Amino acid sequence: MAKETEIDSGAGVDPDGDPVVQKAELVQALIIGGGAVGLFLLTFTFDEVSESLAQGIGPAVFPRAILLILIFLAVLLGYRALKPTLESAAKYKPAKSIPKIVYLSAGLLTLFVVGLNFIGALPSVVVFCVALSLLWGERRYGLIAVTFAIFTGAVYLLFDIALNTNLPTM
Repeated sequence: MAKETEIDSGAGVDPDGDPVVQKAELVQALIIGGGAVGLFLLTFTFDEVSESLAQGIGPAVFPRAILLILIFLAVLLGYRALKPTLESAAKYKPAKSIPKIVYLSAGLLTLFVVGLNFIGALPSVVVFCVALSLLWGERRYGLIAVTFAIFTGAVYLLFDIALNTNLPTM
């Protein structure tokens, strides 16, 4: 007889073999979606900028777009939590302890945010991307250089040229 996978997050199958709700994912979807909706509503309190002072998109457009994407993804997560398949329920395994690399990556991201104020956006992007690649074990230095030169150029083109927004500088 095959060994059954124990499911620890509230997901699983009932005695009839029907899938049940994945409670952890549903709670995550509700928290993320609720927070995003609250923040989306908050963007309607932003001050209006006159046409003569506005550069590119207004101060509320970009946050609203990001929050709408986040709300959409939370809805998908909630749907997935309510409609799990038998295969996904059987494959689910409880999470192991969080690896050290996660904390190191989060610390590097924090340093990136701090670096925005001290060395500017584009140098921070370059330093962060290279440092993260090295932290994750990438050792093809030529590939790192080319990839992040293109990535930094794309960030510059998107925000500074296409959206006409000023990136933080020193």
